[in-house]
Amino acid sequence: MDPIRLGVLCMDDMPASARPVLGDYPALYAHLLRAEPVETTCFAVHRGELPASVDECDGWVLGGSRRSVFDDLDWIGDGEEFVRAAVAAERPVVGICFGHQMVASALGGTVERAPTGWGLGALEYGVVDPVPWYTSDRLTLIASHRDQVTELPPGAEVWAVADYCPVAGMTVGERVWTMQGHPEFSAEVADVLYADRADALGQDTIERARSTLARPLSNDAVAAAIVDFVRR
Repeated sequence: MDPIRLGVLCMDDMPASARPVLGDYPALYAHLLRAEPVETTCFAVHRGELPASVDECDGWVLGGSRRSVFDDLDWIGDGEEFVRAAVAAERPVVGICFGHQMVASALGGTVERAPTGWGLGALEYGVVDPVPWYTSDRLTLIASHRDQVTELPPGAEVWAVADYCPVAGMTVGERVWTMQGHPEFSAEVADVLYADRADALGQDTIERARSTLARPLSNDAVAAAIVDFVRR
């Protein structure tokens, strides 16, 4: 089976403290997809680097960021324009965390600060609208976000939910698939990230999040699903 060409749109750099674990975002995605027939090309969108064409790769993954999609930054607007172009061309688009929110915003949805506060830890999401490329009724992923999709874009449907996050994943037609959790984050990466935020978020909050990190993650299943989704 020939490998697929997967473009990863990076929206941030990993904090320096977390890079020794598995590396920066390009390395995290390479590790996530290590068992899959994939050739990845990464674009540093947060530094103004965008693909020349939506046809440059077979599919696109939009990654995470410490920024909010409603921040007034040129690169965020450019990223949303690329999303709209990819969707119009029916190229497969996978949104992850910030990328999930960027897709929603680009297509006419709403993203806001979550009324429930930060989502942190290895959290379980229920699948309420199964998709052909991910057949389990649950998934567990690392969460690290304080923004949420609060209004779906036109034509979108929710496929994954959590008590704290009503839109934990969505589909838009057959070529857009998104999720709020981070399949590219391991428990080790999350442990370092959470420790770094203890002063800002409070030690009790961070310890509760860190106490969940022994849960088995669905990262490998999601990696296989991404490839299946792009091939369809």
